[in-house]
Amino acid sequence: MKVFLDTAPILMLVEGPAPLRRAVKEQLRLWLDAEVPLGTSVLSLAELLEHPKRLDDITLQYRYRTLLGELLSFPFFAFDDQAAELAAELMARHDLRLVQAQQLAIAVMHEFDVFYSAESAPAGFDRLTFLPAPPTA
Repeated sequence: MKVFLDTAPILMLVEGPAPLRRAVKEQLRLWLDAEVPLGTSVLSLAELLEHPKRLDDITLQYRYRTLLGELLSFPFFAFDDQAAELAAELMARHDLRLVQAQQLAIAVMHEFDVFYSAESAPAGFDRLTFLPAPPTA
């Protein structure tokens, strides 16, 4: 089993309220203890660093980079022309937003089994198992 980390759970782990941080940390600990490979994309990195860069918060940028370095079993997965083709197909077939389609395309292309996200699985999408992160509301 390989788990793709969408942006939201990582964001929750660093900046979320205490109950969300605990829930995400517990799930990640289960996977890490079981030596389940974890990965994410350059898109998540961009989304995570946008806010701290806007604030010029070097400490928060460092927290994200350090956390990702500790969690990830792979280098960041890139978004290339093949992923763009698959993302376009996913948007057309499942009425997805661009970023969600991009993340899913990367996860599918790199043969992840589980997609850990605050998003729910698109209707009719069965290429990955979605595991919902704790709700933010």
